[in-house]
Amino acid sequence: MRSRRVIRKRRKDLGIKGGLLLLSFLMLTALLSWATHSERVRIAEVTIQGNSAIEAAELSALVRKTIDGSYFFLFPKDNILIYPRWMLKRLIMDTFKRVNSVTVRLTGATALTVTVSERTPYALWCGSFPPEGERGVFIPCYFIDAVGFVFAQAPGISPGVYFEFYGSLHTAIGAMSVDDISIGKSFLGASDVDRIRHLREMLDRLKLKTRSFFVDVSGKGELFLERAGMIIFDLDQDFPTIFYGLKAAVEKKIATEGTIAWDELDYIDLRFDNKVIFKFK
Repeated sequence: MRSRRVIRKRRKDLGIKGGLLLLSFLMLTALLSWATHSERVRIAEVTIQGNSAIEAAELSALVRKTIDGSYFFLFPKDNILIYPRWMLKRLIMDTFKRVNSVTVRLTGATALTVTVSERTPYALWCGSFPPEGERGVFIPCYFIDAVGFVFAQAPGISPGVYFEFYGSLHTAIGAMSVDDISIGKSFLGASDVDRIRHLREMLDRLKLKTRSFFVDVSGKGELFLERAGMIIFDLDQDFPTIFYGLKAAVEKKIATEGTIAWDELDYIDLRFDNKVIFKFK
């Protein structure tokens, strides 16, 4: 009998202690909730910096929407201590593909500053295949940056203003679905886009100006020249090697023939080791 009374007493004591702990927890939670609702610790001002093409009002609206509401209906999301900083950065990057980087920080007691860096147009991506027929026919194109990321639709731009890329796109890491299926994807990869840029710069030394590039699914590249024709090569080739092979072939052709009818060029094929094939119309 005594042991039963002891057990009941212990259970009662545990119940009282548990109740007191629960009451203390609820009181502490209520106190914290009340404290976090104070206007002195809530974001009152949102400032946008660094934007150019993106409207500040659109960015500000997204920030306001994200920090609106509460966590668990208790703690306001716009509290300066617990506002969703990393979520803000991710949502801005995912919503505005033109944004390259985001910094979110408090710049005052209740002031939040969002600084964005926008992507710079490097070239255009104009579809999976080059258009047939005369150059100058309008086709919808998209801006890509220096790493091949497609971030915005380009307005009607005259041919030749930007270098043009053609070929398949692939989904960029971390990209979310958007209304336009092309935006948020990438053309080739950062290293290949940069290699093509260097190859174009090397070709400039031979006075061979380029206007567009197409790569098919097998990796065969076609670099179209401003005057006429194209240069054919494979993406997995060493670009400095094929350039110096072309340079030697051009110099030899000029030495033996006196000139090269670049306006009549059909293509130059660089896919064969130690051999450069010229074909004219």
